[in-house]
Amino acid sequence: MPVASKSILVANPTARTGKAAPTIERAQAKLDEFGLQAEFFPTLPDGGTVAALAERIEALAANPELRESTLGTLSGWAAHVRDEALADET
Repeated sequence: MPVASKSILVANPTARTGKAAPTIERAQAKLDEFGLQAEFFPTLPDGGTVAALAERIEALAANPELRESTLGTLSGWAAHVRDEALADET
């Protein structure tokens, strides 16, 4: 039975006056082609990306369809992302 997995593509679709969107679409298609189930996560204004991304990773970690080794990795990454953001604020 295949193991569920998830990839997150974080990018700014409004970069280069919106011209980044087609590049992001191509990147997502390529990730999907390789079976990485890429979820697009747009960057957020006012530095909101890090906290929102950490929350999304934690939500994925709570998904029982993802195997246990992935859960630990996702939770660890969420904690790391938050720690790095807090370090940057000080």
